[in-house]
Amino acid sequence: MASSTIRINTLLYYAAHILSGASFIIPITVLYYLSRGLQFFEIGLLGSVFLFTSLLLEIPTGVLADRVGRKIVSVSGFFLIGLGTIFIGIGNSFEFFMLAQVIFGIGAALRSGADTSLLYDSLREQNAENLYSKIEGKSYALFSVAGVIAAPMGAYLFSWNNRLPFFLDGFLLFLAALAYALMHESKNQSKAKEQVNYIQAFTVGLQQLIRSANIRQMMFSLILVSLILSTFGGLISQPFLIDRGFDVTHIGYLFAVALLIQSFGSFYAHKFNHYWSARTNVAAIIFLLGVFLLTMTLPLLAILLLSYLSFSLIKGFQYPILKTYFQALLPPPFRATILSTQNTLENLIGMLFFPIAGLAIDKMGVTESMTIFGVMISIAGLAIFLTGRKPTTL
Repeated sequence: MASSTIRINTLLYYAAHILSGASFIIPITVLYYLSRGLQFFEIGLLGSVFLFTSLLLEIPTGVLADRVGRKIVSVSGFFLIGLGTIFIGIGNSFEFFMLAQVIFGIGAALRSGADTSLLYDSLREQNAENLYSKIEGKSYALFSVAGVIAAPMGAYLFSWNNRLPFFLDGFLLFLAALAYALMHESKNQSKAKEQVNYIQAFTVGLQQLIRSANIRQMMFSLILVSLILSTFGGLISQPFLIDRGFDVTHIGYLFAVALLIQSFGSFYAHKFNHYWSARTNVAAIIFLLGVFLLTMTLPLLAILLLSYLSFSLIKGFQYPILKTYFQALLPPPFRATILSTQNTLENLIGMLFFPIAGLAIDKMGVTESMTIFGVMISIAGLAIFLTGRKPTTL
């Protein structure tokens, strides 16, 4: 490490990922909503409420992070995410869950882009931004390993008291906020924020997304991958496994193994991302996610398990790879603003898509909807490889 500041920031960043990754609700959130009488369409609407809240606040909070500091915005975001999680745990009605999603959405908007930019700027201050991919990969691996430990416990707790996992998650997220509060913030970033005009920062963020072909292409890929993962995790996976004969405790163990595989992919991603071009990596990630969704629907249990774990491996691999590609394309003074602009478009698309996906599941069933989804994603991956612009080699 270049300095003690980098070492301390990295350790705190790892701690925050461990605390936020040790989620007891990963394998049971959709099942919890279903146990409260919600339909898939209503669960999709809750996702839209969350995304609508984030949509309204993504760009303002990104500019806020550039103006007043990544640290205070990240801390506030994680605190509100923890509060929203606790609210879900005490809820009984669709309306109360909507309130929880609003709080959750405000917190997510505050932290998006600000937390990663806090780390990246501190590395850049020491001319050590080349460490970002490795640190991001390890942090995501730790995030996943923490989930490996918490997932089976969450499933057991759900069987005993289905509210308790949400209370424990909220407490750990409060501790994650504390870890970010202790991180050092780059002095260079602090000087830049004093020189940046609010409207100028907002305008530059939009211009970079609209005018730069490389940023635009990578933004589209990030949005598509996020949509795939959030739809599978937030609507499909838990009821799909129940339909295939798994009980809640078995789902907890399967999630634990999947997260372990995911952490492996994330940990070693930085060793493989230079073997192929950025376009090839991005297209392969999207195509393989679609293929594994399709093969999960096949009748043999062995194929289902292999496909599920392979999906998790790609999920872990994509996180540091796509993050690194995108971060390297962004101008430093407006990094958080551009990331939040990208997240705004991501939220808008998700806000429109999730209720439609929920309605499709209500009408057609989980497996049939998943098959259609997998076909569409596989085609998109092929299209990106065959027609996409080749990004700058990183």
